[in-house]
Amino acid sequence: MPVKNNSASNLAARIYQTAFDWVRRLFQLSLAAVVLVTGYLLYGLFLGDVSAMRGPDIRILANVDGAIYWLNVALVINLACTCLLFYDEEYTGYALLGGAVALYYGIPILFATVLTGQVEAWQTAHNVAALHIYQQAHYAGLLLGIPGMVLAIRDLALRLYGNLRGRHEEYKYGNKVREEKPPNGAILGALAKCWQLPYCRESFRRNCPIYLNRSRCWRHRVGCMCEEPLVRKATDLLIHKQDIIRAEPLIEGLDTPIQSADTMAQAVQPIEVVKTSRSAPVIPKIPTSNLPKYVKVERCRNCIIYNEHQRMKYQVLAPLVVIGIPALTWWKLGDISGWINTLFTSVDSIMSRLSLASTPKSVNFMESLNSSGQAAQYMILFCVVIIITSMALRFLEYCIFKLKI
Repeated sequence: MPVKNNSASNLAARIYQTAFDWVRRLFQLSLAAVVLVTGYLLYGLFLGDVSAMRGPDIRILANVDGAIYWLNVALVINLACTCLLFYDEEYTGYALLGGAVALYYGIPILFATVLTGQVEAWQTAHNVAALHIYQQAHYAGLLLGIPGMVLAIRDLALRLYGNLRGRHEEYKYGNKVREEKPPNGAILGALAKCWQLPYCRESFRRNCPIYLNRSRCWRHRVGCMCEEPLVRKATDLLIHKQDIIRAEPLIEGLDTPIQSADTMAQAVQPIEVVKTSRSAPVIPKIPTSNLPKYVKVERCRNCIIYNEHQRMKYQVLAPLVVIGIPALTWWKLGDISGWINTLFTSVDSIMSRLSLASTPKSVNFMESLNSSGQAAQYMILFCVVIIITSMALRFLEYCIFKLKI
C-alpha cells in the first residue's frame, strides 16, 4: 500500500524551516551590526576626537547619537532572535543576565581602574558625546537584563516543575514498577516511609516485614526492590506461622497445603518471627543482608522507591529556596544596599591605591550607577537574585539527586 504524505504537515514544516532560516540570518546580520557600531563608537571615543572634545560639537554629537540609536535597534533585534533561536538552551537566560550585570556594574569599575577620573573630566568639559557613549553601557545592560530575566525565570520554572513531577531516569531496582495508590501518606512527602510511596506494591506490602514493623527500607538497607527473595522468605514464614496460629491465611485465595512450622524454619533459618500473643498477629523481624555497607548504600541510590522519596524531599525544599531567597532579599533590602555601598567603597579604595596615575581620584561607584535611576538598580539587583536563586536550586538538586542526602 503506498504511503501518502500529509501535505499540510509538510507545508507547516517547510514554513517553520524557512522562518527559522530567516531568523538565523537576521541574528547573524544584527550581531554583525552590533559589533560594527560598537567598534565605531569605541574608535571615536579612544582613537578619535570624541574624548578630547571641549563643549558640544553638533556634528559629532549627531553622529554619536545616531550610532547609539542604530546600536540599540540592532541589539533589540539580536536579542529577539536570540530568544527565538536559543530559548530552550539552559544557559541562555543566565548568560544574558551575566552580560547585563557585567555591563551595568563592570563598566564603571573598568573606567575607575583604567581611566581614573575620565568620567569627571567629561562632565567638567560638558563632553555630551563621550558621556552618551559611556551611559550606553548602562542601557545595553538593561536591554540584556529584560530577556535574560524572562528566560532565567522560565528555566527555573521548568526545572522546578520537572523535578516536582518526577525525574525520568532508569533505575536498576524497580524501573518497571508501576505507580499504585499508597495507603494514608505522611503529612509531608519528605517524611514518608517506603510503603507510603506510590511505587510500593500493594500485593506485597500487606505482608512485608518492613510495612508490618512500620519502618523504612532504606534505614535497614534491605527491601523488596533490591533483595526481594530475602523479603519474600520473611513474608512466606509469616503466612505459614499465622496459618498455624489463626488457621486462616492472610492472603485471599491461598489454599495450598500448609507445611509444618519446623520445616519452614529450616528453609529460612536466618529469619526470626516474633509472636506477642496467640490472638495478636505475628510480625517477622526485618531480614538483614551480609553485603558491605557501601554496596547496600549504592543499591538505595539506584532504587526507584528511594529516589521517589528524594523527589518528595525536593518537592518540599525547592519552593522554600525559590521563594525564600527573593523574600529574604526584599526583607533585608536596606542592609543589602548598605553592603553594596560598602563593597563599592572598598573596591574604589583598592583601585585608587593600585592606580598608576600620579593623582588618583576616588570614584563613587554608587553615584555613577544612580545616573540610570532607582528602577534600573532594582532590576539589576533582581537579575542578581535570579542568578543566586538558580545557583541555590542547582546546589539543592546536586545534594538531593546526586549526593542523595
